[in-house]
Amino acid sequence: MIFYGLYSFWIFWGSLGAILGFWLIGSDIKKMVYNIDVKKKKKLDKGYIFRYILYGIILFIPAIFSEKSIVPVIVGIFNLKIVPFFEK
Repeated sequence: MIFYGLYSFWIFWGSLGAILGFWLIGSDIKKMVYNIDVKKKKKLDKGYIFRYILYGIILFIPAIFSEKSIVPVIVGIFNLKIVPFFEK
């Protein structure tokens, strides 16, 4: 029972990281729309870098515990990125 519970936790951990990533994408888009309206040019957005650092942290934490926990985290991250394509 603990075996499935632990893997479920890592899938939830990856899904939480994907949700935070989507939220950060949404906030970056709002900033881009504002910058277009103001005609302000920005070369590199800090949110872009922060988002991928977040994904790195999300993948690094389970790697500390065991190599078997990385796969459920990746499944959790890709779960929220792939499922909308299967919706009708």
